[in-house]
Amino acid sequence: MKALRLIVLLAFFGACQNEGEYQLDIPENVEPFLIPEDNKLSQAKVDLGRSLFYEKGLSLDSSVSCGSCHIQQFAFADTARVSRGFQGDTGFRNSSSLTNVAFQTAFFRDGGVFSLERAVHPPVLGEFEMNMNLMDMLDRLNANPSYPQAFKNAFNSEIDNKGIVQALASFQRTLLSFNSPYDKFMAGDSLALKGSQKRGLQLFRSDRLNCAKCHAEPLFIDNKMHNIGLYESYREYGRGRVTLKEEDFGKFRTPTLRNIEVSFPYMHDGSIKTLEEVLEFYKTGGFHHPNKSVEMRSIELTENEKADLIAFLHALTDNAFLTDSRFSSPKE
Repeated sequence: MKALRLIVLLAFFGACQNEGEYQLDIPENVEPFLIPEDNKLSQAKVDLGRSLFYEKGLSLDSSVSCGSCHIQQFAFADTARVSRGFQGDTGFRNSSSLTNVAFQTAFFRDGGVFSLERAVHPPVLGEFEMNMNLMDMLDRLNANPSYPQAFKNAFNSEIDNKGIVQALASFQRTLLSFNSPYDKFMAGDSLALKGSQKRGLQLFRSDRLNCAKCHAEPLFIDNKMHNIGLYESYREYGRGRVTLKEEDFGKFRTPTLRNIEVSFPYMHDGSIKTLEEVLEFYKTGGFHHPNKSVEMRSIELTENEKADLIAFLHALTDNAFLTDSRFSSPKE
């Protein structure tokens, strides 16, 4: 595999007490993401964010953490159709994979917020997720002997809400996945993909299937919202829930296909269990809906082509990412 271009985001690292550079490995064919000027990456912030990500004390009944619904072995998604939160309550959407989440320009299925920092509060404060309140959260962290010093190391300050938000966002920015067989093949290892996977890649890129139109390489996202005709009548509005515009009803953010093999079930509501069923849905072109994307149309796909395409999707699995101890709970 060709050497990765080491992206050291020096432009975003100023001289600041307790702020050490944090290096990110990003392939040459991927444009690096921007880091907010007021939340420069440091090892101390990332370490703190990792602890907070797995901290069940951030939920009111101390039963769930961010990592309960975003599980590393499943590409920081959840195999439940809808995850359980506070006191076993459930929401109404499937947990999104956090694979390469830093490259997104909008967050949540409906693109309701535009930064990782702003994406922290909704699940922590949401009544069906962690149902926490800010004052109790600060009290709990202050009562834990490890957190006051961790915040001192990361921010040279006492525990506060801003630090919690910035640390969690910082950790999530490190969740980079670029070591799949596909990545090795693209970097020059011609043997990294098998015959079926190579045929699947050709199908994926073909004008006939048009998969790459929305799942654009190399991130396999387009940072846009689409209605794919999953339903003729949607139970919830998707992007329309944010904008209140009728033309946005049923539109959801394009999910990444990286690690898609392990981030089942699929669709915004987890209504499709397997990749085979996903392809069967796309073969139909989706149900009629006034907002359905013009890119959605019925396609012909033989059983052999279907197998090849699924084999390629499996080649987007990065096993090193799924087991990397830097991303696992520090208590394990």
